[in-house]
Amino acid sequence: MALSKKSSDQELSQDEEAKLIEKISKSAQKSLEQTGEKARLKALLKKRLIDAGWDVEMTEYCQEVIRNQSLEHLDINELVQEIAPTSRGPPFAWPRAGYVMNCFAGCS
Repeated sequence: MALSKKSSDQELSQDEEAKLIEKISKSAQKSLEQTGEKARLKALLKKRLIDAGWDVEMTEYCQEVIRNQSLEHLDINELVQEIAPTSRGPPFAWPRAGYVMNCFAGCS
């Protein structure tokens, strides 16, 4: 659904819509930083991920990836490329995802 301009009959082009979304995003980001809410949310996310065991799971996954590669061919950039998709994957893929989702459901 396209964002509308002055009236509901005039729709934004994809380029205009992208620019508007970027402007709104930058404004929201600036507001979060100015109010200190960004730092609070980062701290909350970190705590919830630790509580859910995400850090332990990622450490174990890193160790497994390292064990499966020969030490001569171990490169930090390749390790990051291998691990990043898993670490950023959808929360429902994590074994303790229910806990994380329940934690965030109570946030407001």
